[in-house]
Amino acid sequence: MAVGFIFTVHFFNTHFRPDKFPIDLTIFTGSMSLEELKEDRPRQYNALIGTSELDERMVDPPPAWLVKAAKIFGFTALTIGLIIIVMIIYSMIFLYK
Repeated sequence: MAVGFIFTVHFFNTHFRPDKFPIDLTIFTGSMSLEELKEDRPRQYNALIGTSELDERMVDPPPAWLVKAAKIFGFTALTIGLIIIVMIIYSMIFLYK
């Protein structure tokens, strides 16, 4: 049950939020757009503006091959995770009576 809870909470917070659906590529590419930084982390953005560090931390967008590889890996992991959740629920309903 604990694993199912962790999976469910993790999936909701990282995959099923409407603003990040279906996958947040930041974890795989290591970067996010400036608009995303402003919206998701306003205090960090304001701190970077206040200390003039924003320009130092700006990077080029990730290459297309990396985005594609991240999507393939992410969707594969998400599918496996959803299958595990379904299997946990199935086992709790039908196997433990």
